[in-house]
Amino acid sequence: MSVSNLINHSLLRILSIVLLATFASPILNASDYEVTLSDKAPPAGLGESIQDELAHKAILVLHKGKPMYEVWLRKSLLLKTTVSSPNRALNAIAQTTLLGAIRITNDERDYRDDELYEGLYTIRFGLRPEDGNHLGTSEHLFFAVLIDSKYDQELGKIVKSKQLVKASSKTSANDHPMILSLFPVASSSPTVPTVHEPAHQHQAVRLSLPAKNPDGSDAGSVVFDLVIEGMADF
Repeated sequence: MSVSNLINHSLLRILSIVLLATFASPILNASDYEVTLSDKAPPAGLGESIQDELAHKAILVLHKGKPMYEVWLRKSLLLKTTVSSPNRALNAIAQTTLLGAIRITNDERDYRDDELYEGLYTIRFGLRPEDGNHLGTSEHLFFAVLIDSKYDQELGKIVKSKQLVKASSKTSANDHPMILSLFPVASSSPTVPTVHEPAHQHQAVRLSLPAKNPDGSDAGSVVFDLVIEGMADF
């Protein structure tokens, strides 16, 4: 093979690799997503003590016009510590705290790229294990842990991380809990819900939860991004 042919062959090979990488990583477009807010009671499939904690507001997430998630947030959170700054607000939430409920209208993928099956789930606050096996897998250590509603019917029953993982794993495709990532936000502005791109190849819905300090005083709002598209780096 001549030198010129060899160079052309190498250039074609490089171009093929670039094109393959491009098509293997589809571009996420914020304009493909839409959120609407409506007056709607939490679903009857939730336990009574959990229903009582949820606001009668449904947040519907659509992807290209088709329903993706329907979310009911908690009326108010009782924090474990006071919030020092907006971007550290998630640090003030105790693990296993109920955040809300979510209806998945079609099978989706979670932050580990595992299957999320259609159905009704509670949403509880979880943290990435600091056991050395999950280092570098995600930018942030905060997660929305999804539990099939039939395995989480009582507000105060799940209080330990092991209970959280076990309950979520009952309907997962493997032994891992079903998770959506939570990203902290550097502002406490309650202009929500809106779609944002919190990181490359991620789309998220910005949400706000009213909160109280441990002494019961008003703590304002905890604002965070719930990642609806994007996954951890495994």
